[in-house]
Amino acid sequence: MAKKCLTILVIAALAAGGIFAQEFGISVGAGGFIGGDFGGGVDIKVGGGGKMKMSSEIYSQDMDWSIMSRNIGILVKYPFLIDSKLLVFPLLGIDYQIVTSAKDKDGNYWRYYGDGGPGDFSALWFKLGGGLDFAVAEKLYLRFEALYGIRLANKYENDVKDLYESMGADATTRLGHGPAVKLAVRRDFALH
Repeated sequence: MAKKCLTILVIAALAAGGIFAQEFGISVGAGGFIGGDFGGGVDIKVGGGGKMKMSSEIYSQDMDWSIMSRNIGILVKYPFLIDSKLLVFPLLGIDYQIVTSAKDKDGNYWRYYGDGGPGDFSALWFKLGGGLDFAVAEKLYLRFEALYGIRLANKYENDVKDLYESMGADATTRLGHGPAVKLAVRRDFALH
């Protein structure tokens, strides 16, 4: 499932980039972003009417996590020119977070469910937010974006759900959610 989502996103990004590049030109940029992931996890109801709640929030009380990832996605924006130096825009998009490292505060990956790799935490996100471009020179912009996203269950959460369902429990995954803030520099190039 994850590989199919990633393939679809790459093809859509290349197609969209090709369509828009022919009509408007090409932009190249670099930057970084910081994001958070709250919620998520698994709700588990065990036999006898009892209920046990298991989620990533419970584990974060005992462990500090550091997760590094690469994201690939598509963001659609509708720009509004405020003045010659400032452009603002709402954003709507989808991206796939490919987790490349997931470690606790001691630098160890916590192995309990799944195949034990950080890819177990990779997930598909749906995002909404806004941003602005501030012109610092001709065709050179400082970009700021703030987004809030909802993510689908990752492999780790699905593995936990499947494990408890195989033991007769009623288990459901919960949506994760969180912010992402991005700061970047962008350069525009005209096509000839």
